[in-house]
Amino acid sequence: MKFFIALFFSLFILPAEAVTDAHTDRTTEAASALVSEYVKTEDISKPAIINKMKTLVDENPKNINIRNMYLSLLLAEQQYDTALQQLQVLNKEKQNKTGLLTECMLKERIRPGDARCFESLIAQYDKENEKDASYLTALFMAKDKRFEAEKQKQLSDGKITNEEASHYTLSREAFLHELFP
Repeated sequence: MKFFIALFFSLFILPAEAVTDAHTDRTTEAASALVSEYVKTEDISKPAIINKMKTLVDENPKNINIRNMYLSLLLAEQQYDTALQQLQVLNKEKQNKTGLLTECMLKERIRPGDARCFESLIAQYDKENEKDASYLTALFMAKDKRFEAEKQKQLSDGKITNEEASHYTLSREAFLHELFP
């Protein structure tokens, strides 16, 4: 379970841009306060907090920090369609492979059966010769024949632990449902 929690945070806490002016700082602090309130509040109050966060995103569309916080709340509430829309905005602004992997996984969670997103991502990893845990997850989700060999290599190189590797024994669907219940 620690693997999934770590993967969850590594997938959804995307690189944030530096905040530069006082207004942006106050707005980001307000968003952060909403996240704290969300964590502490009863379930009945959570939709109102998410609506306030949406308003902050709408008023500050270029603030990646706020959009990331909103995305995290949407994922926590299992609002996957809206979360996917927010993630696509983030990925359009500043692509990173971890964000793209998350996008592929959300697409698969919402509309199973199309591995092309993962295959495209794997091609990017291969082009840049990057082989990390996200690459391994993309191979797993695409049912790529290189998965087992890469898993063994990452195990022997110490990039993943045996406990982490054991999560790849789940089915693709079970793996996704662990991350996105």
